[in-house]
Amino acid sequence: MACGLGAFGGVGNRYWRLFCWPGGWRCQTCAKNQPNKTWAGLFGGMALAAVAGLIGALWFHFGSIFYLALAAAGLAVVGQIGDLAESALKRHFNVKDSGRIIPGHGGVLDRVDGLVFVAPLVALFLYFAR
Repeated sequence: MACGLGAFGGVGNRYWRLFCWPGGWRCQTCAKNQPNKTWAGLFGGMALAAVAGLIGALWFHFGSIFYLALAAAGLAVVGQIGDLAESALKRHFNVKDSGRIIPGHGGVLDRVDGLVFVAPLVALFLYFAR
């Protein structure tokens, strides 16, 4: 149940920026690490993650649909925090890419940075949910 929730939250948040208003509400707190982050992207990612969590909850017949959608939106925020933390780490060490396997995309860590923060929370949820 929660594994699907984490997947829906992460995927919804990552791909929302494709549809998001790109020029809106710059995030001044993120300007040093990621100047292209916007508040619109964060809120849009939360919204799409909530919708994806809602669809997943309906599709897999989970209980409390509202709480699962809310949790997916929260996990989207945690994924953004992971993205910002990974960017801060790379900037601290003056590294452009975190690996050479996927050149031009920031490395493998840049593809899973949100998952690194979201997965432990989903694991804790699964542990305490039984």
